[in-house]
Amino acid sequence: MKILKEIEIDEFKLIFLCYVGVDAEEIINLEGAKILKHLGYNKPSHWYWQDKTLPYVEKGLKRVKYKQRRRNHNKYDEWIYSAPTMDEVIKWFKKRNKL
Repeated sequence: MKILKEIEIDEFKLIFLCYVGVDAEEIINLEGAKILKHLGYNKPSHWYWQDKTLPYVEKGLKRVKYKQRRRNHNKYDEWIYSAPTMDEVIKWFKKRNKL
């Protein structure tokens, strides 16, 4: 099981899954990804959540293929959410709030 890390930014509590993938990244959980999409998060990321099972792929946390460019997954279907790292989220909130 993944270790969870929780941070609070503004009035939002965001939970991250730690040690994901070979790079041991801290990736936001599905609920946090939904909040970020609602707030307008539009930065490219390697990771994304798919919240719908399709005939050819199960729902869950996914990563773009090796050596593919990062993408803004939030601009696709309503059941796909960008899953940024904790560092990416903190940088985005700082820039968004001009801190």
